[in-house]
Amino acid sequence: MPSRARLKIYVYELPDELDADVRNVSPMPDSVAWLNDSQENDADLWVHRTITQSRYRTFDPDEATLFFLPITPTRKMHLSVDAHGWAGAALEANLYLESAIERIRAQYPYFDRRGGSDHFVAITADHGRCSTIQHLAANVTQQLMFVQHHGALHQESYDPLPCFQPHRDILLPAYVPEADMAAVPVVDPARPNTALLAFSSLATTALTPFHGVRVRKALAALWERTIDEGTQLEGAVWQLGNITQTAEEMGRSLTCVTPPGIVAHTSRFWRAIRRGCIPVAWYRGYARPFESTIDYASFTLDVDPSAVNETFDAIRMLVNDPAELARKQAALQGAQDLLSFDTPETQPGIAQLFLLELERRAIEARRYHGKAF
Repeated sequence: MPSRARLKIYVYELPDELDADVRNVSPMPDSVAWLNDSQENDADLWVHRTITQSRYRTFDPDEATLFFLPITPTRKMHLSVDAHGWAGAALEANLYLESAIERIRAQYPYFDRRGGSDHFVAITADHGRCSTIQHLAANVTQQLMFVQHHGALHQESYDPLPCFQPHRDILLPAYVPEADMAAVPVVDPARPNTALLAFSSLATTALTPFHGVRVRKALAALWERTIDEGTQLEGAVWQLGNITQTAEEMGRSLTCVTPPGIVAHTSRFWRAIRRGCIPVAWYRGYARPFESTIDYASFTLDVDPSAVNETFDAIRMLVNDPAELARKQAALQGAQDLLSFDTPETQPGIAQLFLLELERRAIEARRYHGKAF
């Protein structure tokens, strides 16, 4: 548990036009048709709920060690796409964030005191900070901390800035609420599928530059080729269904193939964990949440992105090795218990891990500016 002496979070009070989305906390509406999973980016609301209800919240800004901006730039962007297109929606989110920062700088002295290094905001869109600061000068966000999903450790060709800064930003899993994705025991005799493939190839010209799309296309070609050659993976299932159908099949599968899409943090990876299915993943130069605590290699099957054609061989080797399969399943059970959004902050879970990361950032912000606790 974090120390209550070191972690005291002040939540800014903002006018209705800036925080109405979080005052009226509600999931992303299903009417946003282009979202395959209308809740996967709702971690911003989870962050707001966690911080405002936390025992680490303080109502005295003078004693605070961190400051939270209770706004939802991701929601602003997603709800603006239909009217403004992606570029216009990103600009809307940029202006929204800029307005909030300008407001707190005008009314409070705390942001400028440490260059925003002890301030944080949740940005849960695909590319994290790059989704919402494209149009903002560096002197606007300064050292502001972003809570996000995107953990790219390199500058990507289609983004103007590094989208994740490990010394500053905090990563969260894609939002998977317990109500929608109940945990299934890992060691379950009713797992007839050796592997589940449940994804589209995203075969559109506009998306081909993305690494994950190339991986998906290669997997689709591998599937077809092994069928033609009669060498397909025994017990493997390819199913394109809705979230509920996919969840059911995940609970019946030993491994779940979870290729990246536009970005690497696919919600399939986290849903597979909840359903007790060993994720088969392709992470390249990409950080995952809470890596100092969670040993992902112990319960995932990581495939070299340059060796997609060896994917089925790697799965076959794992399921045919009972000892190694049992080791990964045991580690997966521990991770499943830890990676829950619904566990209270007083118990091991995502909330507690998140607060510990915030405590580390609070300590670093104080040390950097020469002020100890």
